[in-house]
Amino acid sequence: SSHFGFRSHRSHKQRMASSTAGNAEGALPEEAWHELPEEAWCKVMRCFLRSSRCMQRVCTVSKRFCELATSPLSWEKACVFVSTEDLKVLPKGHCAYQVLLPRWRLCEEAMLDFQDAHMGVQKRSAAEGCFAALARCESISRLCLRNWLTAQTSALGLIADNFPSLRHLELSGCDLISSYEAIEPIFKKHPSLLSLRCSFQTRSSARLSFAEVAPRSLRALGFVRFESPQVLSTMLERCDLEHLWLSATSGAFTPAFASAIRRSPRAAKLVTLALPSESSNERCLEVLRSCPKLKLACRMRITAEPFGSGLEDFEPLPGTEGVVLRRRGSAAELAENGSLWTPFTAPASDFQGPRRARSSSAPSSVGAAYSHSSSGAEEVKELTRVKASKILAIAASTFSRKDTAVLARSAAAAARRAGYGGLGVVH
Repeated sequence: SSHFGFRSHRSHKQRMASSTAGNAEGALPEEAWHELPEEAWCKVMRCFLRSSRCMQRVCTVSKRFCELATSPLSWEKACVFVSTEDLKVLPKGHCAYQVLLPRWRLCEEAMLDFQDAHMGVQKRSAAEGCFAALARCESISRLCLRNWLTAQTSALGLIADNFPSLRHLELSGCDLISSYEAIEPIFKKHPSLLSLRCSFQTRSSARLSFAEVAPRSLRALGFVRFESPQVLSTMLERCDLEHLWLSATSGAFTPAFASAIRRSPRAAKLVTLALPSESSNERCLEVLRSCPKLKLACRMRITAEPFGSGLEDFEPLPGTEGVVLRRRGSAAELAENGSLWTPFTAPASDFQGPRRARSSSAPSSVGAAYSHSSSGAEEVKELTRVKASKILAIAASTFSRKDTAVLARSAAAAARRAGYGGLGVVH
C-alpha cells in the first residue's frame, strides 16, 4: 500500500500469507468478492474509514481492502477525521491529509482536531493549508473544529466564503470568539444553517444585529449570552429553535429573561434548554413549566437546593451530578459527545467500528466504549468478520436496481459460505 502514500509495517509476502491464513479462519473467500458490485463493498468500507490511520489499518488486511479503501466511493457521504498528526510531512514530501483529499470530495461530515497546531509556524501554516483545502469539498454539511486555538483568525473567514452545503457548525475547545459580530458573516453566507455551537468571550454579548441576521432555519444555538431580553425575544421569534443553550456565564437570569422565553410561542417547541449557572431554582421552574416538549434541561451549577426540586415532571439525569434534568417517562440521554444534543453522527476518535446503541451504563466516551487492545489491522478483520456480511446484504437490498433480490441473496450466500451463518435475505 506504499504507493498510496502509506508505508505498511509488513511486506507484501507477509500480508498475502496473513490474508491466506485469514481465509482459513473464516474471512470471505476470493469468489465472494466478485458476487457483489464494488458499490456494495464500498458501503462496507464506509463503516471503517475515517482518517489516514483508518486507511492504513484497512490496507494492511488485504490487497483487495487496499483497493477498496482508495476508491472515492468508499468515502461517499463519509465522516472524515483530521488531526494534528496528519499535518506531519511524510518521507515523500507531502502530508497525510494531502493523500486523502481527492477521496474526500464526496464526504458529508468533517471533524478536525488541531490540538497544539498553534505551536510553531510550520504547524500553523500546515493547519491553515489543510483547512483551506478541505473547504473546497462542496459536499460537507456537518463541520466540527476542535482544539484549534487560532480558529477565529484562521477558519471563520473560510467558513463564511466556502462550504456551500454547510448545515451544522461546531467549534469546541477552540479559542473563545472575541465578538458575536465575527459570526454574522457566516449567518449571512449560510442562510440554511441548522445549528451553531461555539463559545464566546465572557465580556461579549449578542446584540440585536446578531439576532436579525440569524438564519430562520436555525434549530440549535449555543452557547450564547444575549445583551438584553429584547434580543432574546427577537431570536426566538425569528428562528425555528428547538435547542437553546444560554451561556453558563451569562450572569443573573433575571425575570425579564425568563419572561422572554415563557411568553414566546417558541417555548412550546423547545426540546433541550441550557440556563445560566446563576439562575435561581425558582426561575428555572418557571421556564421549564412553560416548555411542554422539553426533554432535557441543564444548569451548570451544584447547589444545596437540587436543580429542579419541586418540579414533578422532571428528574435528575443519572450520571450528571444533578446539573441535567430529564422529563419523567422520557428515554432522553446525553449525546455521545456529552452534550444535550448533537447533529454529528461520528464519535470524536479517528477509528471506530459500526455504532451501537448506548445504555445507561455505557461510558460517556464512545471511544472508550469501543476500545480494543489488539492491533488496528486485527480490529478491522474482526469487525469485518462480524459485521461485513450483514452490511453487504442490507446494502445490496437497497440498490435501485431490478435485481435487488438477487443481490441480497448473493450476499447472504457469500456470508454462509464464509461461515457467518444465520443471515437471512433482506428484501
